[in-house]
Amino acid sequence: MSETAVGSTGSGGSDRQKLYDEAGNMIGGTGAEQHVETLVRFSREQPLATALIALGVGYILGKMI
Repeated sequence: MSETAVGSTGSGGSDRQKLYDEAGNMIGGTGAEQHVETLVRFSREQPLATALIALGVGYILGKMI
C-alpha cells in the first residue's frame, strides 16, 4: 500500500515533504524556492503589472544594446 504525504508531489516528484501554514504559504524550504514561489504568486495575481514590468525591462535592455 502506498501513501502520499500532505504537500508531497506524488510518485514522480521530490522526496521532501512540504509544510504549509493556514494561509497556504510554504513553511521552511530553501530561500530560493520561497522567492520563486513569491514571484509566481505575484504574476498569477497581478498579470497586468507583470506584463508592464516585463515590457519595461525589455525596453531598458533594448536601449542598452
